[in-house]
Parts: sequence; C-alpha cells; structure tokens
Amino acid sequence: AHSTVTYHGLRDWIDQVEKLGELLKVNGAHWDREMGAITQMLTEGGKGKAPAILFDEVPGYPKGYRTLYGQFSTIKRVALTLGLPLEYE
Repeated sequence: AHSTVTYHGLRDWIDQVEKLGELLKVNGAHWDREMGAITQMLTEGGKGKAPAILFDEVPGYPKGYRTLYGQFSTIKRVALTLGLPLEYE
C-alpha cells in the first residue's frame, strides 16, 4: 500500500480526527484521579471504536496544557497516522 500522510503536525492530526468524529474533548478532569479512569472506561467499553480523548483545563495547570490519550484506539486512526487508506477497519 502507498503511504501518504495527510496531516502536518499534531494539531492538524487532532483536527482531522475531530472531523472523522473520533475525538472527545474533556475539560476539567483531574490528572491523577480522573484521566486514567475515563480513558480506561472508554477504551474497554469502546470495543475497538473508542475515541481519542483530548483533556484540557486540567486543575492546577494553565488552559492550553492539554493531554491526548487513545491516539491509536481505532484502526482508522492508526491508518491516518501512517498515511494509509482510511477504509481499513
């Protein structure tokens, strides 16, 4: 298969994932008490279709200090990252 990466950096990758409907934005989750639990619940319950999760407004950190979890939880996001056709399921 021919590889053609269609994004330019992480912000662009996040934008493309959001357009695919595979991004969940969560504001205000605590880094130590909530982020891991939220990620685990969504990933285990997602059956291979869990969203990528972008945490922002983390208590104790400035707005804009974000963390991204579950980047590779779906075949479609792995294909996007590697520049492969998104039809892989």
